[in-house]
Amino acid sequence: MFVGMTFCLPLAYYSERQAAKAAAAASENDASEPLLGGAAAVAPRSTTWREVFLLSIPTFFDLIATILMNVGLLSVTASVYQMLRGAEMLFAALFAVVFLKRSLNKWHYGGIACCIAGITMVGVSSLMAGEGSASHEVSTEQILFGMTLIVLSQAVQAAQITFEDFFMVSHTITPSKCLIKWCMEGAYPCTG
Repeated sequence: MFVGMTFCLPLAYYSERQAAKAAAAASENDASEPLLGGAAAVAPRSTTWREVFLLSIPTFFDLIATILMNVGLLSVTASVYQMLRGAEMLFAALFAVVFLKRSLNKWHYGGIACCIAGITMVGVSSLMAGEGSASHEVSTEQILFGMTLIVLSQAVQAAQITFEDFFMVSHTITPSKCLIKWCMEGAYPCTG
């Protein structure tokens, strides 16, 4: 999947080059000055190295979260792993309030409370049952450690989502360039 998505990048550069050529041809053929500043005002700009670096930061978050989740999965059952992944919502809401200065309404808080209750019940029931990974015998401490890693990975993924939200609001970049990053994760499409 990662290799397949990287084929979007040459397409992005090709379409950027074609748009720049079309804008240049339009400015040469049009002798009158348009009201909005000419073709230069609508010509797409190229991506800077700073933007490429900023796009790589969420990718790093995703890599760290994936590693933490998979290591945690070694100590818990797949069902507990899937249920604990709901903790991402908690951290995403927290980071949105703290870093993006968003506000939550009573329905948001109700959903967060239900999520906390569900995650707590799943974690406690897993510890009480002592059921760890099906592939090998694990202790209660290993189960707790695995669940901690999974919840920590969800905090990292929430940080990734928060950074992507900030990045998409504060920077403009063509959708096909960020398609590689965001489509691999199934996140929101770029609004560049």
